[in-house]
Amino acid sequence: MTTDTEKFFETRQDAAFVKHTILGDYLVPYVTKAGSRLRRVVYVDGYAGPGVYEDETPGSPAIAVETAQKLKSIRQFRGHFIEQDRDFAAALQCFLRDQGVEDDWVVHHGSAKDCLPMALDDARRDPLLLFLDPYGLTVPFDQLVGEVMSRTEITEVVVNFSLVALQRLGGFLDQDYESRGASEGLLSIFGDEIEPEMTPRQVQRAIKQRDSILASLNAFLGGDRWQEVKRSGDPEWRQRVRDQYPPTRPVSGRRRGMDELDRARR
Repeated sequence: MTTDTEKFFETRQDAAFVKHTILGDYLVPYVTKAGSRLRRVVYVDGYAGPGVYEDETPGSPAIAVETAQKLKSIRQFRGHFIEQDRDFAAALQCFLRDQGVEDDWVVHHGSAKDCLPMALDDARRDPLLLFLDPYGLTVPFDQLVGEVMSRTEITEVVVNFSLVALQRLGGFLDQDYESRGASEGLLSIFGDEIEPEMTPRQVQRAIKQRDSILASLNAFLGGDRWQEVKRSGDPEWRQRVRDQYPPTRPVSGRRRGMDELDRARR
């Protein structure tokens, strides 16, 4: 069975074209400026994919590698690619090998949340550009602030805030699975007992999935205040939630970094 993520990497969609164009235009000036004193810049792609699409269109890793080749005479541009799908991670490793740059780029097989600390450790003394373009939600807000934006070195983050994912996953807030599994006392207009829509096992599985998704949304958005916005009935609730992200600024750390995050999601 082909998953939605696999379909996404068959051909580049319009949204990906826009994001990759921005990335390609931004990498050269960022690496040139941020590495002007130290020469070495670290780039981390939290949701890398296989490197190129099935139609050979460059993905974000291919764009980064091409940029590194252009600047190799003046800057050391090292990178970390994080990919959770095992087949995509293997394909990405093959792509780097074919390009002859496997020594300059590290492929991490796993989630962005789990692998990001290893990439950050490598970049602890270097300027960092973190590209987060997930098919859904990105890393928890607390991790983004606590581990990334608290760095003392130059740090910039480009985040894809997906309104589509927010709409899809936020819909679970309205799912009342408990009532769909209840039948006691419910009768049809003919006096017959109404069968429940879901079995007790289905209800428990659905509740567990709903609660897990809502917990992930809370973590991504830095709390549950978005739920009140969603329940307000405002048809623009998604835009309101986006405009409130990030919900707070860190007590310590670099203010400029959070401003970059604000601009990146617009």
